[in-house]
Amino acid sequence: MIISFSGNDGSGKTTIAKELYHFFSMLGLNIFYKHEYDYTFLKYVLKIIGKKNLKKSRKEMLGNKNSLKYQFWPLLVWCDVLSQYIYFKIFKRKTIIFLDRYPYDHFMSFEYLGTLNFLTRWLYVNFPRPDISILLWVEPRIAYERKKTTHTYEVYFYETQLKRYLKLAKHLKMYEINTNEEISKTKNRLLKIFFSNQHFFKEFIRKCSQNRILFSVIEEKNLQKLDNRFQEIFDDYNFKKTKYFKDLEIINKELKNEDWILIDWRDYPWLPNHDIDILVKNLNQNFKKKVNNLKTSYYIDFQDRILGGKMEKKCLDITWGNTKNINIKDMQIKISEYNSLIVLLKILKNSFITIDNLIYLKNLRNELYIKNIDKSLKNLLDYINNINIPSTIFPHFLPLKLIFNSYREMHITKIYFTKLLFYSILTRTIYTFIGKIPFHGEK
Repeated sequence: MIISFSGNDGSGKTTIAKELYHFFSMLGLNIFYKHEYDYTFLKYVLKIIGKKNLKKSRKEMLGNKNSLKYQFWPLLVWCDVLSQYIYFKIFKRKTIIFLDRYPYDHFMSFEYLGTLNFLTRWLYVNFPRPDISILLWVEPRIAYERKKTTHTYEVYFYETQLKRYLKLAKHLKMYEINTNEEISKTKNRLLKIFFSNQHFFKEFIRKCSQNRILFSVIEEKNLQKLDNRFQEIFDDYNFKKTKYFKDLEIINKELKNEDWILIDWRDYPWLPNHDIDILVKNLNQNFKKKVNNLKTSYYIDFQDRILGGKMEKKCLDITWGNTKNINIKDMQIKISEYNSLIVLLKILKNSFITIDNLIYLKNLRNELYIKNIDKSLKNLLDYINNINIPSTIFPHFLPLKLIFNSYREMHITKIYFTKLLFYSILTRTIYTFIGKIPFHGEK
């Protein structure tokens, strides 16, 4: 998906595009930012020519606009940006691309220089449209003040170009955004436009859901004010949250004398899982029957093991040694030690990490029990602590070598080891082709 930002110098294209790029990349979306004057094959030609010769050629162009080579240059630029467009459409189909400037901006520059003819003018105006096309504009006097230290243009230049941009925007039906106001308001107006695009909205929901941060993002960013569909999602979230807590009260009441404990829990942000996970010390038929007879809305997933090997024993020892410190009635787990181990083991088993797990573990990085964690998970934790959200696509799949070495340290059986490794390879393969995480209830 291609989103273009066009506009006169000083309209705030780069500032706003980078602000939005940072906003979405922090949420794990697959975002790519590119400055449109970064040519593809022409950059090598310009490198050969050199900066001094380029300045000289530009002066000659202004003095001799009818020269054949200067008439030919806009056509070369058009071919270059077209090759970029084709590359994005073929090889970056799953990426949201922010283009800081578009061929329309080249068109405006060449129009000002007077180097376009009928053919090149038609080619630029009819260049393939982006999925979302934004024109950012500002009052000429403001644009002049913003650029007067780096540009030699007078106010008249900005006035002339603004008229041309607005005329082009009406012809191409571009979204027009006045950037005179503060950047936060401009950002919200652009977010409204993005979310009005059905494809963008679905991709945003999908990635935030995969990373288990959708509801916290809606709440923290007040997205309900930008689109009513977010309010509907948040209402559904609160409904599920109420049911989840009621189910926990039922479980706690009916199974209060049993050796079990709630696992895979986060105090904040609360997230509605697909089921309620409990770890059972002595799993038997009688306990299974009791659980199956519970009248709960959520499915109760009970298990008596985490992963296998010595780490499982370590995890269980920590769990059963601290069960009395956990206040299930208040729905808060006070012991993060065993929960952090369980989260690490689940990351290893799934072979990928989501943003919610990354934030959770990084918030615990200075805790003593995390620093002294078992050797089999030490390399995994070190790897996770070096992950940076803005520069990483999420869910982030772990290197197979790291998974292999971690399993080997756990001394699990060869059959179980092979099964887990196969599961890891299969999960990332399916995600690569269809963009969905299998076996995790994603629709």
